[in-house]
Order: sequence, then C-alpha cells, then structure tokens
Amino acid sequence: MYLSHYTCACCNKKRKLYQKSCPHCGSHALKSPFGFWSFCFFTCLGVAFVVTASNFYFHTSEEKLPKLSNNIVGFIQ
Repeated sequence: MYLSHYTCACCNKKRKLYQKSCPHCGSHALKSPFGFWSFCFFTCLGVAFVVTASNFYFHTSEEKLPKLSNNIVGFIQ
C-alpha cells in the first residue's frame, strides 16, 4: 500500500495518508509521489502526439509537391 509514501512538504518526513497534519512539524501540506510519474507520462504523450502530427503533415505535403526530374535533359525539354 502507499500509506507511507507521502511526505510532508515542510520537513520532508514520511507520513501516512490518513494523518491530517505532520506529527513532526504540524504542517497540513503533503507531497504526492506521483507528481514525477505523471509529468513523465504527459511528456511522453505530448512527444508522441507531436511526432505523429509532424509525420502526418510531412507525408501529406509530399503528395502536393510537383515531381521534378533528376535528369537535366528532361528539365530542359
């Protein structure tokens, strides 16, 4: 269980979730251990979205470009 994974925001000591205040300093603020993991999750989700959107954009823009010949003779004609 995650009862002792929460820490006090003031003194950084572990405390249980059901405690309303820190037994060491009396603070009512607690820090959750899930902040870092949620940041990583949403960052990865954002990167995946940007890569997918750019991939979609560049594949659709390639179809709109005119085909140019690599042959110099074909270009002159």
